[in-house]
Amino acid sequence: MAMTATLKVDVAIANRMLDSFRGKLNTLKNVMARVREIMTALATVSWISPSSAALLQKFLTFYKQLEEALKIVEEYIHDLEVVIEAYTKIEDRLTEVASGLRTDVFGI
Repeated sequence: MAMTATLKVDVAIANRMLDSFRGKLNTLKNVMARVREIMTALATVSWISPSSAALLQKFLTFYKQLEEALKIVEEYIHDLEVVIEAYTKIEDRLTEVASGLRTDVFGI
């Protein structure tokens, strides 16, 4: 049994979603960078103790994991950019081919 499906892509919606993903990614990166600065200052300036050093190390381990996750999100964003570009090229080519077809098939 053959599977049939219709792919409906609205490039404008895909671009808006892509922009939203980029914005959220940048916001998260900025917030986490600021949290890292604060945690480092806390452990090295404000609260110098073995426990603050341990807390900082735990946080930095978490931060590395978060950076890896953000890299994966960046890859997904890049993949979506590539797909949107390819789809746009295909749409443009199909429009070009369709506009070159004869419209007076029946001599009207």
